[in-house]
Amino acid sequence: MMMRSPLMSLAGQAGMNGKLIPALVQAQQVRYAIQEKIGMADIMMADQNEYVIFMQNFGQVLRFQGNWAQTMFGHRTIRAFDNQNQEIFQFKDTHHTMNPFSRRWSFRVMPPGGGSEEQILYTINKDVYGRGLFFSKAEWRIYKGRERDGQLLYYCVGSYWGWDNRCYHSREDYDQGRQSLTVWGTAGQKLPPVAHLNQEANAGAMYGGAIGDMLPDKFFINVGPGEDAALLTVFGALVDVVNDASKSDGVVNTNHHGPHNYHH
Repeated sequence: MMMRSPLMSLAGQAGMNGKLIPALVQAQQVRYAIQEKIGMADIMMADQNEYVIFMQNFGQVLRFQGNWAQTMFGHRTIRAFDNQNQEIFQFKDTHHTMNPFSRRWSFRVMPPGGGSEEQILYTINKDVYGRGLFFSKAEWRIYKGRERDGQLLYYCVGSYWGWDNRCYHSREDYDQGRQSLTVWGTAGQKLPPVAHLNQEANAGAMYGGAIGDMLPDKFFINVGPGEDAALLTVFGALVDVVNDASKSDGVVNTNHHGPHNYHH
């Protein structure tokens, strides 16, 4: 009798041992695919924010599912399910879609079913202004708990074209060994990223804008040994969520600052 893989059922793990889903933490680098799914609701109403997460040498491990009505009228909420269709956690936009005063994107990762402020597992923020020339390289920070708790886990920086994002454990790690017109780093050799997200150059990425929104995007993320793979795939999906909502699927001007300028 074949034993069932522990990756098939992930319920009850969220936030244990300091990781979003401990079972997905691997001793070696692993590549994940983040595949967006497009349905009629995405085209006719608003983004459903549905993604399937595939793990190298295994197959599907997670599914993210949003709701077009929340995207259009409320707090965008995306639920994560395992292969047994059990909700294992969720992530939610902290600002209401119709809030005209929101200046940045901020998401909270919560236990299944949501919860209170005290139950926030992680906070994922995209800075209003990015890095590089004209602040055009997207800049993200991922915290354990709330931002004000000050426990930064990952600092991620995009490329000028927006198709690549590299994550480090701190801004200092990113800055080390970098010297250019826009970066005054510290001495030493450049450190390799602990995770590298890149978008496949498919039709959705090439067209961008309203046409690109109707075509599914696909990302790949290489996650280093011991890193929080589930949390980093959430980050990867959110890069696409924000790009889609900002009408920019990569090619140019990916660092849109107004978080809720989404209109279908």
